[in-house]
Amino acid sequence: GWKLGNMLEDDVDEEAAAESGGESTDASDSAEKRPTLEHDWHALVERVQSYIKSLNFGYRSALQKAGIQYLNRFASFKSANVISLRDRKGAEREIRAKHVVIAVGGRPNFPDSFRGARELCVSSDDIFSLKRAPKKTLVVGGSYVALECAGFLRGLGFDVTLLMRSIPLRGFDRECADAVLNAIASEGTRVMQ
Repeated sequence: GWKLGNMLEDDVDEEAAAESGGESTDASDSAEKRPTLEHDWHALVERVQSYIKSLNFGYRSALQKAGIQYLNRFASFKSANVISLRDRKGAEREIRAKHVVIAVGGRPNFPDSFRGARELCVSSDDIFSLKRAPKKTLVVGGSYVALECAGFLRGLGFDVTLLMRSIPLRGFDRECADAVLNAIASEGTRVMQ
């Protein structure tokens, strides 16, 4: 799973406890009881970026120790066992392999049909690349990543609206999905379906 949300929740919980002078808040606390958190967005971004870099380093080290060659390239098959690789500078080479693992690592697409989407939107991958805190955020989607982003942004004290065109957490147990959505709403996130 995505550990970043857990790390953020721990940070928010610790900050809340320090601010209130008591025990950390738990999920049963209502939005009204939750203390207003003071935090340093730049320090949080730096910590998240460092965490992500350490994860990526760990993954690459594990691959190397296992004797797996990691190639971050654009690829196309020339034949069943020959692959043409192209790097970001356009340099090409071919490799041969008996077995190939394809990990595409997709990125979200912003719709061209919505004017300003590319200029005004960020993906969940890029939220911690923002130079300043988002303050007011519209989270679009009903996936676990969308709900997690809405939850941690609200937990940091930001004004959050969650907009979903369909049911939340599709494919998950409906009772659990509804409980998660209700918990997010009870913390002060506006939910629009």
